[in-house]
Amino acid sequence: MFLDNGIVAEEQLFYQDDQARRIYYRKNLDPHIIGYVATTYVDAAESDTAIVHVNSWFDVRGTADPAESRGRFESVYDAMFRGYQQFFIRARN
Repeated sequence: MFLDNGIVAEEQLFYQDDQARRIYYRKNLDPHIIGYVATTYVDAAESDTAIVHVNSWFDVRGTADPAESRGRFESVYDAMFRGYQQFFIRARN
């Protein structure tokens, strides 16, 4: 995944359901977390709008700082949603 801030977050897509508009993916080889699994899905809100949901589960390794890990993921998700907004705004124009 290419984030709007230029960071590349490497994740492995392991299931995609186009009809349900849902993907499942995992992140490997991270020194700070283990067991990362996530899903992103889209719900239609109105005729020209949608709601994007992201859920993730992971454990912070014993030597990692939980607050630092949480902050890292908050910034990644924030950049990811800004990227979605930029993409869909361009697609509408």
